[in-house]
Amino acid sequence: MEKVMEKKGITHVIRGQNPRHFKRAVMDFTGTISLMGALVPGVAELLTQLSQLVDITIITSDGRGKAAEAVKDLTAAGVAELIILKGDDHRSQKALWVLQHEPKTIWCLGNGENDSSMLYVVMQAGGISYGVDTGETRASSLASCTNFIAQSPLDALRNLGDPACLNTLIGL
Repeated sequence: MEKVMEKKGITHVIRGQNPRHFKRAVMDFTGTISLMGALVPGVAELLTQLSQLVDITIITSDGRGKAAEAVKDLTAAGVAELIILKGDDHRSQKALWVLQHEPKTIWCLGNGENDSSMLYVVMQAGGISYGVDTGETRASSLASCTNFIAQSPLDALRNLGDPACLNTLIGL
């Protein structure tokens, strides 16, 4: 049996606050890290880099039915876990999932109404939530349930990998 090593995580030190340690990046697929069902260029490379330090989970309603195909190389390589939700009330399913996975240690990305509760839970627990406005879709509630809004998933993911970014964005 192969022993699974726990990843180191990424710690952000913020002036005037306790350090924040992130163990996992959780993100929606449709309209967050993809456009029209295809990964935003550069996302796969960033996720591959970040996966050396944190666990990556893509949790999606998969409204276009293209998530599995778009991320198959990432899941096959062990870079990311893909969860395609079934049934009803995906908003609650996403929120429950992050609640069960230490939300204060999560860096979360989403764009739609069904992401709003997940993003809010992470933000309230002390994790970081990014609303991503790629132009495909954007929920009107993003500003009230996230720490930040990014125009690209690349910006939000790069900031996770840059331990100085939170000090710049919210340091006292």
